[in-house]
Amino acid sequence: MLEHLQQLRENAAAKRAIARRAAQMVEDGDSIILDTGTTTSIFARELLKRANLTVITNSSDIARTLASGASFVFLGRPFMYGAAALGDVELAREAARRP
Repeated sequence: MLEHLQQLRENAAAKRAIARRAAQMVEDGDSIILDTGTTTSIFARELLKRANLTVITNSSDIARTLASGASFVFLGRPFMYGAAALGDVELAREAARRP
C-alpha cells in the first residue's frame, strides 16, 4: 500500500492532467475498461463526475473508488466488498483475529 501511495505521488501533475483529459472523452452512460495503475486510479476519481457508467476493471483500487457511483464488473479474483470497503490489509487483519 505504501508503494502504491508513493507511485501516486510520482509525476502527480502529469497523471492528473492525463486523467482530466481522458475523463473529458467519457460521457454519461458509457462503458469502459480500466486496467490497474496509478494513472488509471486517478482517472477513476475523475469519473465520479459522470453518471450511469459501467466500468470493467481488474483493480481493487478502482472498484473501491467507483463502488458507490458506477456499475462495474471486477475481473481477476472474485470481488469482495469487505476488501473494497476496508482494504486488503485491514481485511487480512480482521481474518487473522477470527478463530
